[in-house]
Amino acid sequence: MFGQIRRDILLGISLWAVVMTLSTCVSPNYRDNVKMKIFPEVIVIQSHNGGFLQTEINFLADVMASGKSIRIVGGCHSTCTILLSYDKTCVGPGAYFGFHSASYKDGGRHPGGTLTLMKFYPTPILIFFVQSGAWMKTDELTFLTGPQVIEMLDNACTD
Repeated sequence: MFGQIRRDILLGISLWAVVMTLSTCVSPNYRDNVKMKIFPEVIVIQSHNGGFLQTEINFLADVMASGKSIRIVGGCHSTCTILLSYDKTCVGPGAYFGFHSASYKDGGRHPGGTLTLMKFYPTPILIFFVQSGAWMKTDELTFLTGPQVIEMLDNACTD
């Protein structure tokens, strides 16, 4: 019980910190970069090219509050990858994930935004993010396939 309360408090603090520090993180308009279907119990991500980190954190918080699950079946790049932190996210075998560091509008690496991304990642994803060097790259994506993520997180979609 206390672990869940601690997690909720840390998430609240993280969300507040992001609001205060990441308004300058760059990414295109959220709606222009997401192809998804919303059903009563699940949101299916078919293609998500990323967006503003704060927007994605708000989306994740809304989904968590709704109790819906997330099914990632296609491309999930950039900020979309924080959806892997949600315990009701499953991954289809055709999914693929592109990682890079957060950046400012001028393309320079945003250390605070990158640290925020890292705070959301489950440990195996965080290890990959650091060891692959993705945390230093703003101009290219480093990829994992759906099967690789499923092996790391044991979160395959079951139906």
